[in-house]
Amino acid sequence: MPILALGINDSFGTAPATISTNISAVLNTLEAAAAPRILAMLPTRPSSAWDGTYTGGRTYDAALGAIRQTYRSRNVLTIPIDGFDYIDAGAYQEGLHFNDAGHDGNALRFIEYVAERG
Repeated sequence: MPILALGINDSFGTAPATISTNISAVLNTLEAAAAPRILAMLPTRPSSAWDGTYTGGRTYDAALGAIRQTYRSRNVLTIPIDGFDYIDAGAYQEGLHFNDAGHDGNALRFIEYVAERG
C-alpha cells in the first residue's frame, strides 16, 4: 500500500497549481499500477523562519490547501499529522525536518490513525 509523504519543503517556490499537477501525476501512476489503497500524510507546518523562505508570497497554508484539495478530489485517505504542533513539541531538527522524537511520534500517530479506520 503506497503512502505518499510529500514534504512541505518540496513545494518551496512551486505554485500550488503545479503541486496539484505533480500529485495528480503520482496518483495516476499508482492507480494505473492498480494500487489497492493509497494513503497520504499531509505536510507539517515548518517553523516561521522556514515559512518565510517561500518565494513569490507563497506560504505553507497555500501549499497545504492545494495538496488537501487534490487528495480530497481523488478520494485519497489523508492522515492528518499536520494538526500536531511539531515545533512546540521539539520534534524538528532545525524547524523543518523531523528529529528522532518527531519520527517516532509521527509513526505512532500514523499507526493509531490507520488502526482506528482499518
